[in-house]
Formats: sequence, structure tokens, C-alpha cells
Amino acid sequence: MITLNRQQTIILQALRQAGSMGVNSYDLRFKFHLIQAPVRVKELKEKGFLIIARDKKDRSVDYILMQEPEENKVELHSDKKKEEKTQPKYEFIGDVAYLVSNRPAQPTQEGLF
Repeated sequence: MITLNRQQTIILQALRQAGSMGVNSYDLRFKFHLIQAPVRVKELKEKGFLIIARDKKDRSVDYILMQEPEENKVELHSDKKKEEKTQPKYEFIGDVAYLVSNRPAQPTQEGLF
């Protein structure tokens, strides 16, 4: 199983979508806001992805995904776990929803909660 971080997942999805046209390094930098895109591409190569880089006259690079690893079990990064943790919890009393905190109540100066 190959596990990818969020930036590697973004690059891999862009490469898959672009196909033989490839993804330009300027797009990765300015459209996807991936400053370290060349490093992430190198990491993908180290994980078994065959990605070629084609230099262009404007000093940019087109990255093209030629082949994926044979084991083909790639676990893409997902923000679902983060979303589950950050979902607010509500308690309903009648028709009114009250936000429930996971933190214990802190006593006030008078000792009341």
C-alpha cells in the first residue's frame, strides 16, 4: 500500500486528469499553491510513479504521468478524519440547539460553572 500526503494527492490527481498533456509547474505553483511541487513530484517518483519532466522555453516544466506502480493500491490523502473531528456537536432541548463542548467546564471565580 502506498500512502500519499495531501500535496502528493493533489499532484497525482492533476497528473491523472491531464493525461498526456501533463501539468505545468506554474499551474502547480500558482493554481494549486504548491510551492514545493518539484519535491513532491520527486517523492512520487521514489514511491514508484513514472513521471517525466519536459522542459519548456518559458523556464517551466511539464510533468507527465507515464505509469503508476504495479501494486496499484494507492491510499489518497483524505480530509474526512479532520472534518469528523471538527464537526460541532449540538444538544437539542425542545426546539433549541445548544452547542456541546468536549472540554470540561471551568469554574468561575465564585466557584460556579
